[in-house]
Amino acid sequence: MVETRGNPTKPAVDAFLAAGYGEQQVLGIVLAIACKTFSNYVNLLASTPTDPAFAPYSMDWHIARRACPGGLQHAPVQQAPEEGIK
Repeated sequence: MVETRGNPTKPAVDAFLAAGYGEQQVLGIVLAIACKTFSNYVNLLASTPTDPAFAPYSMDWHIARRACPGGLQHAPVQQAPEEGIK
């Protein structure tokens, strides 16, 4: 869903349904993506600090935008400094 920007291919949906999932689970995935996207945007706007447990997976937004002007899907991940994590 994310890679195809909300437009999954028919074979992908068919495979999902054939695996035993139903249409309700498809909608659940859409809802989860929407909630995560909304959360990310709010946290960026509010400059919410990253939890120390997730610091190794954090990225600097401005560095990522410069590195990937066409989109952030291939943005580099910055590692947190070792002395800042306990």
